[in-house]
Amino acid sequence: SQLMQREEFDIEILFKLKQGQVEVPQAAVVTDYSDAVVIDNEVVESRNRRILELGKDKTNTLETIKEFRKKLSLIQWEYKMLQFQTTDLEERTKDVHMLRVTKGLQSLLKGGEEGRNKADADLLERKIEHLNSNSAQKEGAMKKQYSAASHATKLRKQENAMLEKKLHELQQNVIQREHIRRLRAPQ
Repeated sequence: SQLMQREEFDIEILFKLKQGQVEVPQAAVVTDYSDAVVIDNEVVESRNRRILELGKDKTNTLETIKEFRKKLSLIQWEYKMLQFQTTDLEERTKDVHMLRVTKGLQSLLKGGEEGRNKADADLLERKIEHLNSNSAQKEGAMKKQYSAASHATKLRKQENAMLEKKLHELQQNVIQREHIRRLRAPQ
């Protein structure tokens, strides 16, 4: 009776499935589907959603690890930088302690260099004044040379104009004499 009850619910049904929806290993000729199970689409989708959730959780964990490592690297870098700064300051302190104080350095520290600097500044100012007056004199001399050259050029142009006029007159005379000579010549 139990067998009959089981067969009452265990019946063979023919399904038409699209290719790719069957996840049973295919045999070469006839595939045995006797132990195949039909699973509801919602079950598969819920499993897929769960897999996606777990994947997102893992991704978030990896992001957290990445950020932590980045911060750790930054802290290590800052630590090294501070160590180098400490070493640098210690070296500078040693240099200051080892510095020999000379008379020149003492006067510089006391402000005794001001008088010397003022004398240097006065000397430089006198040099600048001398150079300015010297350049003004040179400029005046060059202006005189320019005006003299300009005047000489003007005179040369006038002279050239007169010579060209005279040349033209002489050429006219030559032409007239040639003409007269031809007229007098026996034909």
